[in-house]
Amino acid sequence: MIPAAPVLLRRCSLVIWCALWGLASCHELDPYLDRCRRIRPDRYVVVLPHERVRSPAVQRFVARKEGEGFRVELLTFTPSRDRDRCARELRPRLAALRPPPGRHAYVLFVATHRELPMGPWQLDGGSEAVRSDVPYLLDGAPSPLPTRVWRRAFEPGFPWVLGRVPYSSESVLDKALNSGTRLARPRGTPLVLVGGERFAVWWDTSLVMSSARARFVEAGWRTVSYANDWPCDVELGLDAPDSIHAAHGVATARANRRRGDGVPPLAIPMALLDRVKDPEAKLFLTHWQYLAPDVVYLNSHGTSASVGSYLLPIDSWLRRGRDGRSRTPPERPAVLVNIACSGGVPNSPLLLYLFAHDFICAAVGSTVATAPLPLGAAIRAEVDVASLIAAELPLGVGLRAARESYFADARTSLWYWVIPSMAATVGQNLLGMTLYGDPSLQMPYLQRGDR
Repeated sequence: MIPAAPVLLRRCSLVIWCALWGLASCHELDPYLDRCRRIRPDRYVVVLPHERVRSPAVQRFVARKEGEGFRVELLTFTPSRDRDRCARELRPRLAALRPPPGRHAYVLFVATHRELPMGPWQLDGGSEAVRSDVPYLLDGAPSPLPTRVWRRAFEPGFPWVLGRVPYSSESVLDKALNSGTRLARPRGTPLVLVGGERFAVWWDTSLVMSSARARFVEAGWRTVSYANDWPCDVELGLDAPDSIHAAHGVATARANRRRGDGVPPLAIPMALLDRVKDPEAKLFLTHWQYLAPDVVYLNSHGTSASVGSYLLPIDSWLRRGRDGRSRTPPERPAVLVNIACSGGVPNSPLLLYLFAHDFICAAVGSTVATAPLPLGAAIRAEVDVASLIAAELPLGVGLRAARESYFADARTSLWYWVIPSMAATVGQNLLGMTLYGDPSLQMPYLQRGDR
């Protein structure tokens, strides 16, 4: 339901967003998607501290990747909190392993942020330092990083597809490295929960995420959407029991569409949230637990401890245990993608919780407060990422296509060339977007009979 507001203000919101969608209609994703479909790495470089080579989780991961046909190479290093020392040790060795022109390789940093810091790195002309692993792969990169250097990582010739697993606990490490094997869905069609909380004006995020949801629908996925404003299936911020029960009914009905012949229907206990504190803050989490989505695709402000006020507030997870509610994980772990601010900051207790409790097998999020600039390119990227998730690409390759597309699109904007700081802002957005997990993780796909 649209909140009550002066008619003029609501009309202004619609005019603004109609204008934005007009801007967001002149960039083609297909060339980047087609090019990335041809990326087929056959090497896998794992960068890790010396002592982690003996980890059973790492050994299982290496054996599995070798069984998948990859040539796995372990690059060990001495942990240090000194970013520059790590760069001096790793850059020349990674440069020596660089694939030849036209070839690609996966690289996975299996190290905590204390063992291998993600910077911070200052960009020439930028106001904010950014945390990223990309500069370790840029041979001879000076500080601050000039545009001519960091841009190489987001152009077609860059040979690396990268990810990070920032954990040392054996149990969490094993889940982050090896639980992706459970992502495969033997029957039925993939399910995505699409969520976005309002940023500034009515319908801003809901309209963007409605278009992103349409990309999943076009690809044949099942979808359930959550937002403050129409269009959505479930309105965020519900507090009345009748509204919560109705939301359960809508979510389960949509999740069960085209689930597959002979597959038992999903169900959410209708009275599950009746007698707990803050039921509106636990609605999305409960649906995640019972609907077991393959992907959770969000667009909301994040911190190290939350995504939005209603989607993933970590305190509601913790109170869940004190309420006596079950912490039983979903049927399978999901891939979490938050395309807005700070969803991938280092040492995030939220991401640690989700990995440790089998809610996710990978996460994509930004280490910085992303700026929606240039505006048209930013809106297009928020929608295009949905197409790339559903494109049956490995997760890291799909993210690479999204970065290349956004960077090329941003450079067509007049503001990129007119505003001196715009290039650095785009660079911060690109470098900050981080994949936690295995970049070779194969995303869910529709089986032939489901198309």
